[in-house]
Amino acid sequence: MEYPERSVARAVDKLQIRINRALSIAHEIAMERNLILGLQITAALLLISFIGSVFNFLILIYTFVLLRLSVPLLYDKYQDHIDDKLFMIHGKIQTQYGKLDSNPLRKILLPSNKAKKME
Repeated sequence: MEYPERSVARAVDKLQIRINRALSIAHEIAMERNLILGLQITAALLLISFIGSVFNFLILIYTFVLLRLSVPLLYDKYQDHIDDKLFMIHGKIQTQYGKLDSNPLRKILLPSNKAKKME
């Protein structure tokens, strides 16, 4: 079995873009001390670990296939109701995020990089 050189080159290019993006996010968290991004990644990793501890891999694959086949059909059938509910949920999430972003996270004093850049 042989892979064409073009296919391998395209795959490597796509992988390089993703690796560079991951490294830039890691740099932003570590060096620039981006607290909000760090908390978002921490929450995502906690969610992934929780899902992984509850289900085994085979059940996750079965569930993914079932959802992949059934969700588009259900959405087509009930599109208006689903869009209304999602719009309402999006509005509530935006207001809660605005409260969280404006109050406690703004009170945390992070060291400024401007003083370091000036030196």
